[in-house]
Amino acid sequence: MEKIIERLKGIFPEAAHPRIFLVGGAVRDILLGQESTDIDLAASLTTEEFVALGFHLVEGRSTASIWHRHVEGFGIIEVTPLPDAADLADDLRRRDFTINAMAMTLAGSVIDPLDGRGDLEQKRLMACSRLTFVDDPLRVFRAFRFAADGWQVAPECLELLRQSDWNRELASIPVERFSREMLKALEKPEPGRFFQLMLETDAGQGYLPELFRMPHVPAGPLEHHPEGDLFTHSIQVLQRVSSSPAIHPTCRVSRAAG
Repeated sequence: MEKIIERLKGIFPEAAHPRIFLVGGAVRDILLGQESTDIDLAASLTTEEFVALGFHLVEGRSTASIWHRHVEGFGIIEVTPLPDAADLADDLRRRDFTINAMAMTLAGSVIDPLDGRGDLEQKRLMACSRLTFVDDPLRVFRAFRFAADGWQVAPECLELLRQSDWNRELASIPVERFSREMLKALEKPEPGRFFQLMLETDAGQGYLPELFRMPHVPAGPLEHHPEGDLFTHSIQVLQRVSSSPAIHPTCRVSRAAG
């Protein structure tokens, strides 16, 4: 944490430090003691300040615009612009999950309006609000990806996932964004949870329509396949492949896809 903050202090002028905050997954990873390769910030800097510091504006079609810069030996820095430093709390409440809704000042203080730290300690996935998935339906698959990494989806969060038909909203989301979440899930300890939750919530038929037919297809003769259906059989195979230490992660993905 100290190395990251000291490096950031060197990138930004001292006068800007009170207006710059580490946010999202970077704070989560720091508190978990994990390495974070991509640094997410929120900052109330002017356009002129961003440009002078070598940042480039990336305007998203289905996501908010961000300022982007790659720092040699440090990684990618993405900055969400804030109208004012006082708007930070509102920005955090608009994020996906409470564990990603924490911020850290360059002085090392944690800002946690939704008790994300408590959920972090319990490894519990809790939505920031009832509009979490409405605001960005792709967060549905992000929740599934966290579940594949061993996070327990809170009952309140699971209810939000189950209460709507997401397929209409997801129709406008590029398949590449779905694929990124799926591929990340395939590298996690329990990749089958990603696909199980897709079935449980009936989300993603436009991306993997075959998946939703698999529970109705026999895996083979019952004497050889007591698990019954093709979906259960495939999840069992996927779990065995993912837990095998002899298989390289890239091979896991290709085998699972096949």
